[in-house]
Amino acid sequence: MYQNQTPKWSHKEPVLLHLNETVTKLNKALINQVSGELIAFTAINSVVNEEGAVQYPAEFLNSIELSGLPPHQLNIKIGVPVMLLRSLQPPNLMNGTRGIVINCQRNIIKIEISTCAYAGERHYIPGIILQPSYTSLPFFYFNASSFPYSHALV
Repeated sequence: MYQNQTPKWSHKEPVLLHLNETVTKLNKALINQVSGELIAFTAINSVVNEEGAVQYPAEFLNSIELSGLPPHQLNIKIGVPVMLLRSLQPPNLMNGTRGIVINCQRNIIKIEISTCAYAGERHYIPGIILQPSYTSLPFFYFNASSFPYSHALV
């Protein structure tokens, strides 16, 4: 059983900020205040077409932060709230569903839904291949093999 040590307000009340960069900085600061072991999951980013693979090195792909994609390195702690970035199993695992991390393994994360009519349900979420829905980047097929999460501390 997990011990939830994050403030109760962070599970239910969203904080609206106008820049993703601000959200990222605030989430990093808040996750460092939560006790427990930090577990890092690193995405495998790639360009689908061969021309792009030569033109854009992995370091560049790893530095890209796009709306709707998790960061290249996703740092998680047991008990930390997260938000799904993709609909996986409608109607309970939808884009925007918030949950609490209760267990982490190499290729799967177990969450407990903390909001909506499905609060209390537990689900295993695997790492999946994600593509941005919109990008202004010069290449069109950018894949990120990662967990479909974002921190939901703010």
